[in-house]
Amino acid sequence: MFFLETPRLILFPTSLAIARTRLKTDDFTLTVALPGGVREVHFPPEWPGDALQFFPGIDEAGVEPDDWGGTALEKSSNTAIGGISAFGRPDEAGSIEIGYGMNPSACGQGFATEIVGGLTDWLLARPDVRVVRADTAVENVASQRVLEKNGFVSIGVGHSEDDGALFLWEKRR
Repeated sequence: MFFLETPRLILFPTSLAIARTRLKTDDFTLTVALPGGVREVHFPPEWPGDALQFFPGIDEAGVEPDDWGGTALEKSSNTAIGGISAFGRPDEAGSIEIGYGMNPSACGQGFATEIVGGLTDWLLARPDVRVVRADTAVENVASQRVLEKNGFVSIGVGHSEDDGALFLWEKRR
């Protein structure tokens, strides 16, 4: 099971039980086994943001997540403040994409920069990963700054149906 710890955060898998509970209620506390012991984790209504659209599929599939990433927990408050994940496994060229989001109440405090840096460093330390990629909506300046602070460089533009125009980013080993 994947866990990653940074100075203020713990990244842990968003389990099937967590996803199913969130689909039933928008403000809850669950007991979660984490490195260093069990914690009572509060999941506020704003969590998991845009990622909620994927929870019905997780529920329907009925399987535990196997990707690298999940829920970002602020250690001092035991609150789920966002999430980050790598999508799938690295391709043949060693490239992998990440996506992330923070609860609005957690924005502007450096949490996204911290967790993006932690996961990116962990991924680039793996022998099968040579490049980590991400994209940001053109108008999402805060997310662009998170990537810049973590050493990502802009490599072009793209487009998505959900976000429209995108900036494409990467960080190489």
